[in-house]
Amino acid sequence: MQTTRLTTLAAASTLALSLALVGCGEGDGTEEMEESTGVEETTADETTTAGTDAAEPSAEAGSALDAARAKAQEAAASLQEAGEQAGIAASEAAGDAFEALKAKADEAAAGLQQAGAQASAAAAAAAEAASAKTTELTTAMAEQTGQMRQSAGAKAEQMITRVQDYLSQNDLNSAQSVMDKLVRMRDQLSEDLRQEIDSLREKMAEMANNETAG
Repeated sequence: MQTTRLTTLAAASTLALSLALVGCGEGDGTEEMEESTGVEETTADETTTAGTDAAEPSAEAGSALDAARAKAQEAAASLQEAGEQAGIAASEAAGDAFEALKAKADEAAAGLQQAGAQASAAAAAAAEAASAKTTELTTAMAEQTGQMRQSAGAKAEQMITRVQDYLSQNDLNSAQSVMDKLVRMRDQLSEDLRQEIDSLREKMAEMANNETAG
């Protein structure tokens, strides 16, 4: 669009200059006709001299007009060339701006992709760490539960021994008191200790029945 405007302006300038120069030429012709009318009363030699003198300015005016036209055409051509060069420069500048913008967009896309990959890696690392922590806690709880059961088993064995001692002494009341504690902790004990406790309870019930019968 800039090139078209510049070309149109150049053509308009050339046309205006040409019309002005043509007008100047016509004005010179009118003055020559008036001078010719005024010198009709002069002698033949004077008329010949005046006609020769008038022809020389007319030729000079024509040469000046041609030179001015040539200058106008040269200026119009230069203006058109400048417009074309401006259009080319604007097109190249737009292309460079587009390439720069595209490079920025590609760079931003690559950065976004890299950030996404880093986020995925961080999420995977966090999930792995959480899984490892869960496994660690589960193991620790299992070990703690095992230790608690082991401790409870040792304590239960001591209490079973006490119950047996009380039964050997026919002290059912003391044996029952200890047995009540064993029953409350029965679920924390191993299967072997549970069976032993059940056997002692049966024995105690039998001894209690014998005392009642006796």
